[in-house]
Amino acid sequence: SYLNMVSNVLYVDQKAYLFEGTIRDNILLEENYTDEEILQSLEQVGLSVKDFPNNILDYYVGDDGRLLSGGQKQKITLARGLIRNKKIVLIDEGTSAIDRRTSLAIERKILDREDLTVIIVTHAPHPELKQYFTKIYQFPKDFI
Repeated sequence: SYLNMVSNVLYVDQKAYLFEGTIRDNILLEENYTDEEILQSLEQVGLSVKDFPNNILDYYVGDDGRLLSGGQKQKITLARGLIRNKKIVLIDEGTSAIDRRTSLAIERKILDREDLTVIIVTHAPHPELKQYFTKIYQFPKDFI
């Protein structure tokens, strides 16, 4: 059904929406996942324990994640979605605030997962990932 399909879609926007609280709070969103599962999802998106003082999961992000960089916020948003095991991932400029090398690594890890259907919308495609896609649409520069 339509609702079943929609419930299996992860949409990651360019704007990373975080709320005041910890990294753990922003990933859990009042659902139940173990710390190990949270750490695994953070590792998938390249957010490392060594990037934060003390315990990464208890790191306070501030209102709208103001204590984090744009790239860190996007990584948390991606991790929040990936932990929920959606079947379809739509990334709409979802790694645009992350440096090219890290963005490439994150997208490769996601594309390597055979259990996912991945759609990436970007102004900065990675030619190195071309072999992962069955179809690529490119709009002309004067489109719209």
